[in-house]
Amino acid sequence: MEHFDHPESILATWHRALRRNGKVYVTFGPPWYAPYGAHMHFFTKLPWVNVFFAEETVMRVRSRYRSDGATRYQDVQAGLGKMTVSRFERLVKHSGFRVEWSMRETVKGIPVSRVPVIRELLTNNIAAVLGLAESTRR
Repeated sequence: MEHFDHPESILATWHRALRRNGKVYVTFGPPWYAPYGAHMHFFTKLPWVNVFFAEETVMRVRSRYRSDGATRYQDVQAGLGKMTVSRFERLVKHSGFRVEWSMRETVKGIPVSRVPVIRELLTNNIAAVLGLAESTRR
């Protein structure tokens, strides 16, 4: 999910293609505000580099290690759509799917589900099983 330019259209495509009792298994990580959500660990071990430094700065340093010409996160190969935990939850909520099961893997297993800012910063991976919401079943 963190690599799609338009994740809402991906969810819509899945929704149209899914059979009545079908399920979609989604797993991705790290989300944008995770310690290595910027996917820049190949040149820095500093967690949250995308939080501490401006995009221009990160991309300028990145250009010393990658010669693809990317100047924005979304320009890197495979793209970075800055998918956060809360954005994913909002997109799913408005997609016609319902979450049947979900799990968030957090840094060192720290339970953070009730603290929004901390949850964003410490969630490393998200997994969810989505089914069609009752109102959208065909």
